[in-house]
Amino acid sequence: QPRALSEVNSPTIDWDPGLFADGLGLLFGSNRAGGTSPELFETARPSFDAPFVEPVARAELNSAEAEGDPWLSNDGRDIVFASTRDGSSHLYEAWR
Repeated sequence: QPRALSEVNSPTIDWDPGLFADGLGLLFGSNRAGGTSPELFETARPSFDAPFVEPVARAELNSAEAEGDPWLSNDGRDIVFASTRDGSSHLYEAWR
C-alpha cells in the first residue's frame, strides 16, 4: 500500500518527485517556501526503513521563476529540470 510521506509533505503543493541514489535521495518541486513560483527541494534518508530528513531548497538551481519536473542521475551529479527563468518553460541541465 502507498504511504504518505508525511515527513516531506507540506501544507502547500508538492509534486514532480524524482528518486536518486538508489531510492535514498528525493528531489521534487514545491511552493513551501511561501513564494508564488515553485522551487526545487532535496531530501534524503539513510535507509528505506528510515524517514526522509527535512527537505532543503536547491538555491543554486532555483530562480525567481518556476522550477520543476526534475530528473537526477542515480549518483546525484547530473540534473535536468524545467524552468521558466527565461520567460518560457524550457529544459536546463547542471552538474555537481
